[in-house]
Amino acid sequence: MQQGLASPTQSRVAELERAFSEFTETSLQLETAYRELEQRAAHLSRELARTQDERLVYLQEKEQLADRLQGLLETLPAAVIVLDAAGNIEDCNPGAGLLLGKNLAGQPWTTIVAERFAREGDGAGEFLLRDGRTVSLSTRKAGDGRIVLLTDVTETRRLQKMLSRNQRLTEMGQMNARLAHQLRTPLATAVLYASQLKKYDQDERTERYATKILNSLQLLERMVNDMLRFAGGSCGEHHETIAINELFAEVAAQLEARLEQGIELEFGAPAGLMLTGDREALVGALLNLANNAIDHGRSDDSRRLLRIELAAETAEDHLRLSVTDNGPGVASDVIKRIFDPFYTTRPQGTGLGLAVVDAVARGHGGRVDVTRPSSGGACFALLLPARNRDALQSGRNNLALRNEIGEVA
Repeated sequence: MQQGLASPTQSRVAELERAFSEFTETSLQLETAYRELEQRAAHLSRELARTQDERLVYLQEKEQLADRLQGLLETLPAAVIVLDAAGNIEDCNPGAGLLLGKNLAGQPWTTIVAERFAREGDGAGEFLLRDGRTVSLSTRKAGDGRIVLLTDVTETRRLQKMLSRNQRLTEMGQMNARLAHQLRTPLATAVLYASQLKKYDQDERTERYATKILNSLQLLERMVNDMLRFAGGSCGEHHETIAINELFAEVAAQLEARLEQGIELEFGAPAGLMLTGDREALVGALLNLANNAIDHGRSDDSRRLLRIELAAETAEDHLRLSVTDNGPGVASDVIKRIFDPFYTTRPQGTGLGLAVVDAVARGHGGRVDVTRPSSGGACFALLLPARNRDALQSGRNNLALRNEIGEVA
């Protein structure tokens, strides 16, 4: 055997060494690849978990939004109706059930319109339901179907009509006030001359005519004054402290011309009783109540003695100024409307006298009370808050306190 030639055993060993080296290298590569794969899998797992968390938060937010929208739909006073592609009601909120009735789901919208709708309303997009309510209707496309929104505008339209009516009444009142103001001066002159006629010695027929003329002029004067007070708001801003006995005396003086035979007027209030208010408005209100007592008290039997009493009483929380008569009284059905403007039971009445009284009472923070005494007749009372009664006393107390502080100082 020659030197330099490898033996078969050595060649095999060399091959095994190379194979083992390749195996080791491949194993290392596989191990490295496996570690990279593990790292990649861990990263993907973290990404998947984060994505799932984000998706869960997103779904929760969507669910909360859906709950809020559902709550809004359920509490919405308007009717929301969802129609499918065929025009059938797919879904609706409780407002739709209240407006159009229950069991709407699945019904054709055209059937609901035919059964519940009467005709088109006065405004654009408005319809009148068969039960008398007015609804505003609007629609919008939603996928293959539509969403219908119905809003009950009955109360809104009623308030708008009332506002329009009040505006017309205001304009009419302003016109009447201007006209009444123009009539006031010549009317006062006519009343003065007519009252002077009665002072001269005349035959019975002429005196009777003069009395009728004076009564008619005084009635017209009261109507003009009522219109002016009603149009002017019935209660001015100038409030002063007034002795109630002086207030009653002023009313009696203005009533003197009407206190004919068969009518007695009595008035009185506790000495020193005062109130704070609009003198002219309060005199006008009490005068209207007294004139109302005369007009109604003499309407049924002119031969009966008619007694009218002006009185004042104090209570813990209010002051009561009353006008009581022994006339025929007030029917219960009339009491409900007696203070409504322009409501009257007399052919010659304007329906403003008692409306002015009510406005004056409210202008002073009070109200008017009507009762039927057990002895008969009627009693109208202005119930004014205690602050009107206590204002003067409060002022006196404050003055005394200031004086006392001054003396101490």
